[in-house]
Amino acid sequence: MTGFTAPSVFARAYAARFGRSARDDSELAPSTCLAELCDQIDRTLRPESVTPPHRAFLVQAPLQAFDRRHFDGDEPRLHSRSPGDLAAAQALGEGQPIPALSAPAPTEARPADGATPTLSVDELLTFWKDPARHFVRRVL
Repeated sequence: MTGFTAPSVFARAYAARFGRSARDDSELAPSTCLAELCDQIDRTLRPESVTPPHRAFLVQAPLQAFDRRHFDGDEPRLHSRSPGDLAAAQALGEGQPIPALSAPAPTEARPADGATPTLSVDELLTFWKDPARHFVRRVL
């Protein structure tokens, strides 16, 4: 039997879901697997400081994809290649509204006579079965 050595691909690992609350951005409890991994890192490295050693391996990603921290280069492990998110981050930095978020939602045009649009029972059932499809066909 031949021995197995770990290739260099194991030098990096990506484990996700140290989440943050969308409501108040507070830290949420990690998954059991990640919590055990962090505990093992802390036990193995035997911290001499107050800060747990596993914190050196964590990257706190901002909640929004267009957050400036994705583009400012302060944290090399945190980056984005999205031109749309970059444009939004730049607009926010200059105090301008983000075009995609500040535009009014598309709405169905009212009839020319100003009457209230009607919805047949068949259209209601179509909407009930698949709202996204109904939206795409009627509004967009």
